[in-house]
Amino acid sequence: AHEQNFDLKKNRIEVWCDSVGHRPTDMVSPYVIAPRERIDVVHKLKSAGLDPFDYVLVQYHSAERYKDYPHIDDLVAILRDRGHKVVLACNRPIPDHALAGKPVWTTAGLDFSECMIVAEMAQMVICPDSAFLHASAAVGTPAIGLFSGTDGALTCKYYPLAHPVQHTFVDGKPCEHSFPCWGVQRRNFWCGDRNAADAHKPWCLEQISPSVIVQLTEQFIHDRYKQHLSDRYDRVMAHIEKAEMVQIDKSRFARLGKKKVI
Repeated sequence: AHEQNFDLKKNRIEVWCDSVGHRPTDMVSPYVIAPRERIDVVHKLKSAGLDPFDYVLVQYHSAERYKDYPHIDDLVAILRDRGHKVVLACNRPIPDHALAGKPVWTTAGLDFSECMIVAEMAQMVICPDSAFLHASAAVGTPAIGLFSGTDGALTCKYYPLAHPVQHTFVDGKPCEHSFPCWGVQRRNFWCGDRNAADAHKPWCLEQISPSVIVQLTEQFIHDRYKQHLSDRYDRVMAHIEKAEMVQIDKSRFARLGKKKVI
């Protein structure tokens, strides 16, 4: 099975568009967020000592282990040591050791729309090939996608703010003639010995240094997307301010006894 070549030419967006007769560029649209929803999430962020656009969102793991970044704890630790506030996104319980030490806020307990807003208000998103890669694209947040057995360039083809990071030099490895394996090899062989202690760790992802990811993150925040971040901040905060004024007007209306305006 590991000699099979999975040479895919289209991503899921293109396959779906082919089936319904649309162009992919017609289907990639932004996720619309109600201003009232943003206010609620801002309050939750502030209660955790966080401000909008002042943190990096890191998806701790994926639903499929072959996509998980083996050095995720080191990555989070380096980000914290360099002064970054980190929010951890999760779709299954985060181990206790990842929550020890410096305070960390997670998306546990948030609903779908709240998670989308947390992604929108992040400086950067760092994630495997999973939910928050697509969420960041929908809300216009730059992202670093950590890819193992899936094709990063193909997946991010219609995500202009998503930057795939992938180790593709696999000469001499079992997947040499079948990379990327799209998880098939990971499920069958787990990069070699199924019974090894590190069996569930994707070898190709393990070759990517967390320091490289942090360097890219800081380059994007302070240079490449500095103006983009400033523009997003101004736009979102203007929406929040407008929504808060509407809320104040409604409260004043209620205190006046809900007089009907003729």
